[in-house]
Amino acid sequence: MKKKLELQTIIVLLCALGVAASWIGIQVARDRFGQWSESHELHFTTADLLGLGPRSELRCAGAVIGHVRAVTPGTAANGQPQFTVIAGVGREFSAWKFAPRGVVMFAVVQSALSPSWINLDIDTTPSGVLALEPKEGPMPLLPLEREPAKGDLENITTRVDKAIARFTEPQPSHTQAVTDELAEAVSHLDGVVASLDGQTRSTETDPAKRPPIDRLLLNLDATTSNLDQITASLEKIVGPNGGLNHTLTTLDSTLVRLQELTGEMTKTVNHLNLKVDTSLGKMNTLLDDSTATVNGLQGKVDRLGNTFVGHMLIGKPGKKPTPVPTLKASPR
Repeated sequence: MKKKLELQTIIVLLCALGVAASWIGIQVARDRFGQWSESHELHFTTADLLGLGPRSELRCAGAVIGHVRAVTPGTAANGQPQFTVIAGVGREFSAWKFAPRGVVMFAVVQSALSPSWINLDIDTTPSGVLALEPKEGPMPLLPLEREPAKGDLENITTRVDKAIARFTEPQPSHTQAVTDELAEAVSHLDGVVASLDGQTRSTETDPAKRPPIDRLLLNLDATTSNLDQITASLEKIVGPNGGLNHTLTTLDSTLVRLQELTGEMTKTVNHLNLKVDTSLGKMNTLLDDSTATVNGLQGKVDRLGNTFVGHMLIGKPGKKPTPVPTLKASPR
């Protein structure tokens, strides 16, 4: 009876250890995708994965802050492919605020050991986003962009557009564009000058002896003139017929021409490939025909050698040819 009880106790303990080991194994398997160490998440959307996959790195400020946990394929409203990328973020980076977009970067040598990775920028403005835990509710989908190619004309055009936007569009820290603020400043100074022009000015020729109001008016006039010149210069640069617009038009035409040249080169290469394939096919056919002809002639020669006519022409097989006697000159 005692041995039976001990055996039952051992069996129960083994079952408990098995359940505990199974639970630990399941948790470890889940944690390989960061369920514990990378409990916070960021969700991205893209029409092209650009080499991303599970375990692709998520980087910011030169540090690996997380990994891609899952990729869910889908279809956009226009019928094009669309992917949802879920990336885990480490707990220690949960207080960082990121720019509302991700940039897919490429390794120098793309391979399974050096895949693509997502780079994030720090954004401390109100538009910055935080990595959240799934239990905190639905998270916004951040767009994924391709790494801009260095020296690309499209990248240059984008930079020029951003430079123009800094002058003509309101920035996050300003409610008005730079050109609008300059126009308001000039208008305000014009009003101040107009209100001060009604006051009596001194007839003193020495500027140092003039009253402060006259010196202020002179300074305001000079400042207004300078602001007018600056505004005129900005209009020449960013205006409808400015230099930047001309540069953008030239770049656009260059891009169109490069696209046309690329298409023509592709057509030429395809045509040459077709011609080469056709020529190689004809050469192969001629070689096959020549080989067949030679084999046929060889067979006919072999058959002819074993006939009476063949023996007369080329001799019997294995028979040595009769040497031809040579005539020696008689001594004189």
